[in-house]
Amino acid sequence: VIRAAGLQVAVAALDLTATPSPPASFLWEYPCAMAPHLQLILPRARDGEAGVVDYDGRWTAAALAEAARGIAGPRAPDLPPEELARIDSSLELLRGTLFECLFVD
Repeated sequence: VIRAAGLQVAVAALDLTATPSPPASFLWEYPCAMAPHLQLILPRARDGEAGVVDYDGRWTAAALAEAARGIAGPRAPDLPPEELARIDSSLELLRGTLFECLFVD
């Protein structure tokens, strides 16, 4: 949805279970117990380098899209609320299904 709207922003989740593990100095800022850590990436933000913004909001498509629009600039396009609601509904169904799998014998 973000890409289809033309926003030049990506959403990334840091996987701290990878081998080799990140250095201790990195884990001080991003503890494993709080993983995954979501970040918004803005390509070529300054001097060709990507800008990285830690995301600490709600884990919904609407909230992530709004955060992406916020860092994309004042002329960021609107995202279709119907599509965001559909994605959130699908994610809620997935969460419920995964939760039920915890109790399967």
